[in-house]
Amino acid sequence: MEDRFIHEFIKTDQEMLDLYHYALAFVYPSSYEGFRLPILEAYKAECPVLLNHASCFPEIAEDAAVYFHMDEKRTDFEEQFETFYYLDGIEKKKLIEKQNERLKHFSWKKSALELANIYKHIN
Repeated sequence: MEDRFIHEFIKTDQEMLDLYHYALAFVYPSSYEGFRLPILEAYKAECPVLLNHASCFPEIAEDAAVYFHMDEKRTDFEEQFETFYYLDGIEKKKLIEKQNERLKHFSWKKSALELANIYKHIN
């Protein structure tokens, strides 16, 4: 039998939400991803989101995120992070409000209904 050390940093959904909630921001620098739940988790916890302007992120977040470019040709992450960092309370609150509105477009029930509809059409 193989000995393994497993460390559970986060044991509950609430602990995960608390980490998001008290973070300065959720930064996602990935350049290629499919649909990602961490963006919506950050939204739910009212954590400002900074995303690489790549892949499907603009489709998911629309105007409810701060975008930066990070690829082999260029990066403006530092500038965009600095701009975000110096947003005043009102501007950050507006960003969170946009995130809360965007979050309403996603639900497990809606996903299940859309999947069921696809299934009906392929049979």
